[in-house]
Amino acid sequence: PMLLAADGTVIFSSRPDDAGRHLFDFQFQDKQKLREALELGAVWHDEIYSPFFGQEAFVSIYPIPLEDSLTPVFLYLGIPLENLYTTAKSSMQIIIATSLLGLLLLIFSVFFATRNIVKPIRHLTVDFNKVPHGDLDVDRESIDRGRAAKSNVRELDILQAALKEMLEQSNLTHELRLK
Repeated sequence: PMLLAADGTVIFSSRPDDAGRHLFDFQFQDKQKLREALELGAVWHDEIYSPFFGQEAFVSIYPIPLEDSLTPVFLYLGIPLENLYTTAKSSMQIIIATSLLGLLLLIFSVFFATRNIVKPIRHLTVDFNKVPHGDLDVDRESIDRGRAAKSNVRELDILQAALKEMLEQSNLTHELRLK
């Protein structure tokens, strides 16, 4: 950071050798932009080549009004773009990693739900649809498959037990009728 007079003279600098020099003594590529900012006395910022860093930098000039003077003093701040982009890049990497982790969790959740909830319900639905058509020979393995999936859904266990009991009762009733 530096403090500049309205004419561009360096009043204070974090680098002691720069104090007393004129801002335009440094090798800025576009000195006209800096001159205009100082003349207007307004806040100015842009990405320009900074001779202080030897690379592109984000440079800001802020006027600081003084009580006893009509002309402000200017605060000159410069930050190398590399430093700004490094922070943005690391933030973007964190966002991407978090998004990928979220996507993997979503895929796992869908897989888990499909495997442990939807498939047993589908097998029960198929078996229930056979009964009204008189097909009492329901594949009991499909009922047991629901239990083998070890779903923690209590309602599925209740449905499976009820279907098994209903089929056993139907088969028993059917056998009694035949006898």
